[in-house]
Amino acid sequence: MFCDNCGQQNPDSARFCTGCGRAMDGSAPAPMMFAAEVGNRLRGAVEKNELLTVYTAAFYMGVHSLFALFLGIITSLGAFGGSFASASLGGFGGDKVVMAGIGGLILSLFGAYGLAIARGLFTRQSWAGKSAILASILWAILEFVVIFVAPQISGPILLLTVLRAAVWAGIGACLMQPSVKNILRVD
Repeated sequence: MFCDNCGQQNPDSARFCTGCGRAMDGSAPAPMMFAAEVGNRLRGAVEKNELLTVYTAAFYMGVHSLFALFLGIITSLGAFGGSFASASLGGFGGDKVVMAGIGGLILSLFGAYGLAIARGLFTRQSWAGKSAILASILWAILEFVVIFVAPQISGPILLLTVLRAAVWAGIGACLMQPSVKNILRVD
């Protein structure tokens, strides 16, 4: 059998021309078919990695928010719970207990909101993308506020706080990538 494209003689059982690589049935050349298959597989791998990015951000946000929820509840109960307040807050009274209670309530509400966002990211809800970006920015700001509000911070705690702020900023930046927004169907 001769190739219609280049005239090369090929065995009758050949699917592709040995000279130019074109399929003997007149379709696209073998290298083009191979390139298309590689492209399809590569796109699939990229989508899996983008999905892994979303799931990693959701997991981090979920764990962090769960910790914030429990810490906020314990702080609120400690501040407004009487004798437990003096033990958990170091014997402070008056305004410091009230401020700790209000801070605990805000922290627990933000933790619950973060858990809802994490669930939305895991289920790839369209509303969760923008909410996660906003929450990651707010968490990063909150980490820096802790640095300036805390009366004294040791070196390792300061380093961990700056690192957590950087992680939150990185999560926000990753979630703003167009390919990740496409996965989350964010406009």
